[in-house]
Amino acid sequence: MKTDDLDVWNDFIQTVSPLKRKKSLFKRFVRHRMSFKKDSALSSQLDLHLFTLQEAFTAFQEFLEKHVEQGTKKILIITGKGMKGKGVLRKEFPMWTEIPKIRKKINRVVQAPPHMGGEGAFIIYLRQGKKYVDNGN
Repeated sequence: MKTDDLDVWNDFIQTVSPLKRKKSLFKRFVRHRMSFKKDSALSSQLDLHLFTLQEAFTAFQEFLEKHVEQGTKKILIITGKGMKGKGVLRKEFPMWTEIPKIRKKINRVVQAPPHMGGEGAFIIYLRQGKKYVDNGN
C-alpha cells in the first residue's frame, strides 16, 4: 500500500463509528426461534402420506373436528412433498383450509419449520371456544 493510501485509510478508520446492532431485530429473531421450539412439542399430528386424495380429505376433516372438540390449540398435518416437490396433497391442502365450514375453526395455517417437516407439513392453529364446534349447521 502506498503511503498516501495508508494515510487516507487511517483517517477514514478514525472518523467512522462502529455499526450498532438493532436490538429489536435480534429480539424478534430469538422470539421466532423460540416459538418453533414450543411447536416441536406438538402431540397431535396427522400423516397423510399413504392416503388417496379423498381419504386424506376425510381423515383431515375428522381429525380437525376431534381436536376442535378437545380444545387443542395447534395440530400438525403432514402432507409430504410428493415426487419432485409436486405433491397433490401438498397443493390441495391449502384449498381445504379455505372451505368455509373448515375455515371458521382455524385461526391460521403456517408451513412447518424444517425440523417438523418443512415444505411437506403445515401447523394449524385452531380457534378456541365452543362456538366453533359444528352443531350440524
